[in-house]
Amino acid sequence: MLSISTSWMKDGEDITRWLDRVEALGFEAVELSYKVTAEQLRQAGDHLKASSLKVSSIHNFCPLPDD
Repeated sequence: MLSISTSWMKDGEDITRWLDRVEALGFEAVELSYKVTAEQLRQAGDHLKASSLKVSSIHNFCPLPDD
């Protein structure tokens, strides 16, 4: 399984658009990194349910704590 980390996202990038791009590039899975915010995680979860992408791993911490 070919996977890529969300660490490769640019700061402030729309996670759903990023997920669409990596899926189009042929990736099968993503690692959710510590940079993912709670809001991005919610958006990614909704998006992944409708996508063929899988989550290969979750980086400690995910989402990034607010404090």
